[in-house]
Amino acid sequence: MDDNMTLLDVLLGAVRKDPEQVVVHVCGDGSELTVTLRELLDDALSVAGGLREAGVAPGTRVPLLADRSEDFQPMFWGAVAAGLVPVPLAPDARRVLPVWEHLGRPPVVVDAATASVVAEIPGDVRSLTLDVLRRGPVLREPVVAGPDEVAFVQFSSGSTGAPKGVEVTHRAVLANLEQIRKASALGADDVVVSWMPYFHDMGLIGTHLAPLAAGARQVKIGPLSFAKRPRVWFEVADRHRATVLSAANFALALAVRRVPDEVVARLDLSAVRLMLVGAEPIAPAVWRDFARKTRPAGLDPSAAQPVYGLAEATLAVTFPPPGEVAEPLVLDRASLSRGVAVDAVAGEGAVAGASAVELMDVGPPVAGCAVRIVDDGGAELGDRRVGHIMVRGPQLARGYHGLPGVSAETFADGWLRTGDLGFLRDGRLCVTGRHKDVLFLNGRTFHAPDMEGVAAATPGLPPGAPAVIGSTDPVTGGERVVVFVPWARPPGGAAEVLERVAARVREALLHDDVRVLALPPGAFPRTTSGKLQRQRLRERFEAGEWGTGGAGASSAGGGGASAGGAGEAAAAGSGEAASAGAEADSPDGAGSAFPDGAGPAFPDGAGSAYPVPVAAPRSRGEAEQVVRDVWARVLGLPATSIGRHEFFGSLGGTSLKAMEALVALEDAFGVPLPPAVIRDHGTVAALAGHLLATVPARPSATSQGEQPEGAAGAGTTAAAVIGMACRFPGADTPDAFWDLLIDGHDAVVPVPDGRWDDTGAPPAAPRKRWGALVDDPAGFDAEYFGIGEDEARALDPQGRLFLELAHEALERAGYAGPRRRGRRIGVFAAVGESGYREVLDRASAEGPRCPPRSPGTCPASSPPASPSASTSTGPRSPWTRPARRGWWPCTWRGAASWRASATSPSSAGSTST
Repeated sequence: MDDNMTLLDVLLGAVRKDPEQVVVHVCGDGSELTVTLRELLDDALSVAGGLREAGVAPGTRVPLLADRSEDFQPMFWGAVAAGLVPVPLAPDARRVLPVWEHLGRPPVVVDAATASVVAEIPGDVRSLTLDVLRRGPVLREPVVAGPDEVAFVQFSSGSTGAPKGVEVTHRAVLANLEQIRKASALGADDVVVSWMPYFHDMGLIGTHLAPLAAGARQVKIGPLSFAKRPRVWFEVADRHRATVLSAANFALALAVRRVPDEVVARLDLSAVRLMLVGAEPIAPAVWRDFARKTRPAGLDPSAAQPVYGLAEATLAVTFPPPGEVAEPLVLDRASLSRGVAVDAVAGEGAVAGASAVELMDVGPPVAGCAVRIVDDGGAELGDRRVGHIMVRGPQLARGYHGLPGVSAETFADGWLRTGDLGFLRDGRLCVTGRHKDVLFLNGRTFHAPDMEGVAAATPGLPPGAPAVIGSTDPVTGGERVVVFVPWARPPGGAAEVLERVAARVREALLHDDVRVLALPPGAFPRTTSGKLQRQRLRERFEAGEWGTGGAGASSAGGGGASAGGAGEAAAAGSGEAASAGAEADSPDGAGSAFPDGAGPAFPDGAGSAYPVPVAAPRSRGEAEQVVRDVWARVLGLPATSIGRHEFFGSLGGTSLKAMEALVALEDAFGVPLPPAVIRDHGTVAALAGHLLATVPARPSATSQGEQPEGAAGAGTTAAAVIGMACRFPGADTPDAFWDLLIDGHDAVVPVPDGRWDDTGAPPAAPRKRWGALVDDPAGFDAEYFGIGEDEARALDPQGRLFLELAHEALERAGYAGPRRRGRRIGVFAAVGESGYREVLDRASAEGPRCPPRSPGTCPASSPPASPSASTSTGPRSPWTRPARRGWWPCTWRGAASWRASATSPSSAGSTST
């Protein structure tokens, strides 16, 4: 690798090597948009030109907010080509705001869907819209950066407080891409299918940059599509014969729970040779469940590999050899608590129990990287001794943006102090826990001080700073969030206050397993300088010191938690913990929340097993009942226990459960819903009101006779085919076409005399005498359609066929006459260039020349665009190739507004042979 190479060389090199290699973007409706690398580069250079024209100086840290992967990629590469430093962020105003301010309030690049996020940010935010940037002059000479300059900045995905942005240099990212390529044997024959978001390091580097550098084909599923319907991950992998997948522990648990066995059984995942699992602690129990789940689909047991990495090391640190079957280590729990990894049981068949714990081996370091384990004083520890994990290698980041003190503490003497704990065994790493103050929630990282601020703002708490820790459940892999509140002698009403603390934190995190413990202030461990030791609190909690969810205990979570009885022991001054959120209050006593944010399973795996109304609710009462029923099923609560003004998050709703509820509400109301709708309208009453305003108005149930136009199907996703018409070679009707297919007739026939020349004279040059031809394309009753002779002559033959077929289809459906008038009918047809314009030009000597831009011959027009061809009114949208590329993802997102405005017929074109 050339020492002067930069990140942009990855894209330029990939285009030189195989410009027709593609990235396939899977849209939310299941359609696919394929972009070649050449097209991506051209698009990026246009964006780069737009950024330069906008006056954004090279070196500027520019936040990128993109809703769709096909928008993010040209944003990212355009920024790189313009010499800017892209900062990918989740499109959430709460998280964008602190980062934007930390970066010095730079311009923000947005797409059409994320422009509204910037509008929520207080202050004068300059937003640069992708569509405008794309219209800029192409940047012919990209800015050349130095290899030790910053290529991009990675911020943790969950933080809402003081942000820490990791500055990754060009040299570091190129080194890590090469390490990943060697470790994974990634090559041009691979097909990488991923749903991981690009604002996550594993999504950006592992599933876009690494495949690009290796020349592999990429298939990108939207994260929201996966969260709503996890089965799409498997289905797309099957359809594209994926060879490489990636996921986090929560995604494995989600797939196990929500993808039905019958769906898995009919899929073929045998082409998958590697599945990388990382981004958060890995639970062996979930690992085994996933292996069992996917076995019927033919997933190789050796494909799934646990890996370890972090943003401060660009991405990858350790990587097991491909083809190795990953097996958990079973270790003695008591020895591990003393800092020594000792096998619990020798031989096969060992399982974790009260005296044993299972941990995943994440493999040896990648090439050129070193890992060591040190004690609190920095002394290196030997094999199987637990300590701080430190990393050294060419992939280490430069530091944190704008935080020189923190950078110096984390990156010292060429080593990165990861903040994680673990041990080495024969040169292979095993991660046992964390020393850093972070929470891992479904692939996102939250900083403990942020949540401590949320808890401290709860009314009724005594003075003193709460402490928040995260503890991984060793059984489920889910995160247990524990809030410690300093309270010397909690009064009788403390339980209610503690429950309010739990509710606030649950809502902020959208995570249900939140417990709150009241401790005497003296019970908080601190250093001699007074610094809080969260790690000691974590250790004491996991050791079961307070009798709530010790190590190895399965958590019932905090959804629907009862605070009753909490605080009595502490009120007596005994030093025991008062608690809230650790006990579940549900009718069956089993708890209303599920590990790792999991909710009840549904037969189809898509969350659509709810009773879906035949038509969308029309009244406020109906809408609230549907919302309440959906929430009850997702949260595992009795519907009667959910109040109109209770917040989804405070009831135990997580981000994953919100996705399940979203799918059910989309099915029930028949409209697409944005992922933030439950956050922004968080109560039954508020959400029902929003949904009623979103769903098109419908007639009342008591209306008699024929429904008004636009009423049929409103609020539902069902469709009925009530009429068809066609013209195919050898078949002029659907019945004739069916007979032709069933009987196996060949539609290729000798070309009739006079077909090529209406004079009947022999052709001047030899022509092919066989063809599949539509009968009599010139036959057209212009008078019937109210078209004059001259206009009919100028009308493209495919346009004439279009009019005839549209009329026939309506006639077969019973709507060809007066019944059609006043009805809203959307007509969607592909537009193709037939060459008829050239035919008219050549024949101009025989008659009046077709006027320029005649509606009948323009490739972006069709008969309905001609006022004399139809009495229809309404918007007309020619369906050209660029329009088709954006039509599927755009049309159905705006289904409600489209249904309100589409009128008969509204778009144009057809293609004939």
